[in-house]
Amino acid sequence: IDGNPGFRSTVRLTPLLSESTRRSFLARVAEAELTVTEIAAPYDWTFAAVSKHLKVLEHARLIGHCRNGSYQMVAVDHRQARPQLAI
Repeated sequence: IDGNPGFRSTVRLTPLLSESTRRSFLARVAEAELTVTEIAAPYDWTFAAVSKHLKVLEHARLIGHCRNGSYQMVAVDHRQARPQLAI
């Protein structure tokens, strides 16, 4: 088990994906690149609260973001997420 990188990756991701909101964010950006505003739209949350969850996913290297003019775009980082999540 200790020598299995897939097992270590699963153990590391389990706590962060146990949060249903993070799973929802990840599922939505897996389908299409979205702005932070679009991700936040279904929730009655502050921008800071949404950003906190997105940062957790970004630190796990499941998502990435870039600027497009005044918009911050968020998408799944398929190079990193695919091996970890089989997406």
